[in-house]
Amino acid sequence: LGQDALLLTSPAERSRARLLVLAYAELVNAELEYLAVSADTTEADLKQRRELLHGGNVGFSDSPPVRAAIGGRMLLLDGLERAERNVL
Repeated sequence: LGQDALLLTSPAERSRARLLVLAYAELVNAELEYLAVSADTTEADLKQRRELLHGGNVGFSDSPPVRAAIGGRMLLLDGLERAERNVL
């Protein structure tokens, strides 16, 4: 497509839509990042997460949306309608 796209479906059709997106990514040979969204999803899940590393060091890991943006990959946010209003 060469541009951003948003596919909205009813919850009953979610699994079909997911398969459609995965098939499209394979068809155009695009890498895909996946994030399952729930009512418990926080802003940190959409950005970076601080993690405790071996030896007591602190590091940061990128979330799927950040990795998709940096790497030019497709992003699949599954269950986006379940996210709390203030998360997005």
